[in-house]
Amino acid sequence: MPIDLHYICKRGENHRLVWPGVFDTGNWTADDRTAELAVGGRIYLHQNQKTASWHGGTITGWRSAPRPENHRKIFTFEADIDYKVLCPIPWSQQRAVVWWNDDRTVQMTQTEYMKINRGTR
Repeated sequence: MPIDLHYICKRGENHRLVWPGVFDTGNWTADDRTAELAVGGRIYLHQNQKTASWHGGTITGWRSAPRPENHRKIFTFEADIDYKVLCPIPWSQQRAVVWWNDDRTVQMTQTEYMKINRGTR
């Protein structure tokens, strides 16, 4: 089960067009496990925590940022028109991770998610 990521990303900053409809994000804080779980999920880019996202799509991959920030991640995503959403959970500084159940209708904690999905990825 993939997870969704929400990041503060001002328009015109920290993302770039790779080819038509496919984008890379900037260097975001995420550990390898979170990045791997996000593949197949969605990424949402917001101007701030209180507004709907202005861009987003389905995460197709990730890689570590170049040194010296190689602890950060760059996410590749396919943009679509279904991205204007408010983040449904409280933010942790400039990002939020949304953990979902199978039908993506009920949020759960990271602990619950990991318990259910132990070893699935």
